[in-house]
Amino acid sequence: MKVGIDIAEVEKFGLIDRAEYSHWQNVFSPNEWDYIFKDSQAPQHMAGIFAAKEAVIKALGTVGKEYFRQIEIEHDPAGAPKVNIPNSAISISHTKSMAIAIAILNT
Repeated sequence: MKVGIDIAEVEKFGLIDRAEYSHWQNVFSPNEWDYIFKDSQAPQHMAGIFAAKEAVIKALGTVGKEYFRQIEIEHDPAGAPKVNIPNSAISISHTKSMAIAIAILNT
């Protein structure tokens, strides 16, 4: 089993506009981008998904921003996050100012 954890400041994502996707397409998938801007908590969602991807990267033991697009964070109808990697689990939590995520990979 491998574990990764990451924390992100929501403020760093607070001024990002939905129309700026071309700048962020190497980090977030179109589905993630739609989820991020589904309601008024876009900065919290963006920070949470970003932290989750960082946590997965740490659990995988890889380095490099090229892995961001290979990892996709989805949400079930109840809002629970999941990652597109078999035998894995993630959890995301956030406040108005911070987001944290943990990834557990069963390898």
